[in-house]
Amino acid sequence: MSSESNDSLDICVTEYILSSHFYLNNDFSIKKHCANLGISTDDFLSVVLTNLGTTDIKRIAMELRIEDAKKFICKNYSIRKIAKLTGFNNSIVYLYYFVKITSTLPSIWKKTMGV
Repeated sequence: MSSESNDSLDICVTEYILSSHFYLNNDFSIKKHCANLGISTDDFLSVVLTNLGTTDIKRIAMELRIEDAKKFICKNYSIRKIAKLTGFNNSIVYLYYFVKITSTLPSIWKKTMGV
């Protein structure tokens, strides 16, 4: 692939990841998303590795969910509502991943951010 093709593919995959909100679906399938993009799984994972430093799609999905959760925390949404809006099965699972990824509780993160 040419450099221009790689750049175009990088942009396409990155925009797809961010705009499709695939990470909110607990049953997401890399193969399905590759088919939607018209690219191979290898190309998809190569772009993800190059741009995000990992091919651990579950980790990427959790990090994107937590980034969404931070926006809702700033808007004073309840823990239960944030969990639901960010694709977690319940508040406990949401809190587990929030702490795992940020190393702090949502309430402490909020205070640290001055919100």
